[in-house]
Amino acid sequence: MMDLALGTSVASWYAPENRRRALVLGLGLAALLAATNVLIPRQYPFGALYFLPILIMASFLETWQLVTVSLFFTVLREAFQINQDHSQLVARFISFMIGYLSTGLLIRVIVQNRQTVMEHLQRLQEQVELRHD
Repeated sequence: MMDLALGTSVASWYAPENRRRALVLGLGLAALLAATNVLIPRQYPFGALYFLPILIMASFLETWQLVTVSLFFTVLREAFQINQDHSQLVARFISFMIGYLSTGLLIRVIVQNRQTVMEHLQRLQEQVELRHD
């Protein structure tokens, strides 16, 4: 099992045994960002930083969970928006929702493909060892 820092490589973050730690870290980071948004004046936007929790949690979430998290972060981003120009609200909301969701789905697919490749590599190594013996 990995240590509390989730290992030294980013790839170890997405190991199945680190699911709980990654989800807690992602949710904690989201809560920290939301609290920081409340405490710091609105002239400092944090909308782009909501991508970080999605990057951490994406490989462990189902599609409906990714949609929910993306919607939540989009609502948070809009709640702390600097300029309250409501004429672009729908376009901005859809853009960020798609951005958060597509980032999460992309990370999930990349991690799943990496795990598949690692499994194939392990099977190939086992076959090579069996043939060698």
